[in-house]
Amino acid sequence: MATLLLALAVASTGLYAGFLLVFLTGIMPALGRLTDAAFVTAMRRVNEAVPRAVFLTVFAASAVLPVAAYLVPVEGRTGAQR
Repeated sequence: MATLLLALAVASTGLYAGFLLVFLTGIMPALGRLTDAAFVTAMRRVNEAVPRAVFLTVFAASAVLPVAAYLVPVEGRTGAQR
């Protein structure tokens, strides 16, 4: 169980990190060239286009799964080995 949780934690954290990387290095620099009014309109369109359920699932998983993987007891592992 701990191995599965750890694998899911790594995958979800990697997906979220990739999303942030693309957003910060690709989308935001392009939007930064727009006027303020156009920027607001474009960001609203981006927020409408992002699938909320998928984003929320990956975002929550990247926060919850690492904690769960840490807290699941593993036979033979002491508190210091965590």
